[in-house]
Amino acid sequence: MMAPMLGTFQLHQRTFRVSSAVLSRGERSWTLDIETEAQVFDGESWAPYLYHHGLRLPVGDVQALQGEVLSWHTSADEGYPHPEMGALYVFSHHETCQSRLGFGRVQGDHIELVWEGVADVLWDTAPGGYGAAVPFVCHCVARIE
Repeated sequence: MMAPMLGTFQLHQRTFRVSSAVLSRGERSWTLDIETEAQVFDGESWAPYLYHHGLRLPVGDVQALQGEVLSWHTSADEGYPHPEMGALYVFSHHETCQSRLGFGRVQGDHIELVWEGVADVLWDTAPGGYGAAVPFVCHCVARIE
């Protein structure tokens, strides 16, 4: 039996199925982990992993996340409120920049979210390839823990 569709992760021209998305609350910050199903391109296995292990969210209750939007250019920005940076792993870990993370409807222990931005991939540095500042967008439903 196939797992339910949790969403999609678009990295430049490649689309991946989200295999796991979890938003969990820690003592002082939240953690967001988004994993994708692996695909092979040009003999290489790609399984992008998008994550932020230190989100400071301006709410005390999960229901209040509905409609919240966080944005940042880089973690080096003055006033960046999170103790960690958002990151994308494809073949190595790179910071997510020009990010916008929006939270949608909460239903039970799940929340809709959209995270878009750019990150380095450094797999194909040709113009228009997968080098620096590769655009991504993830639309998914995350389990709340």
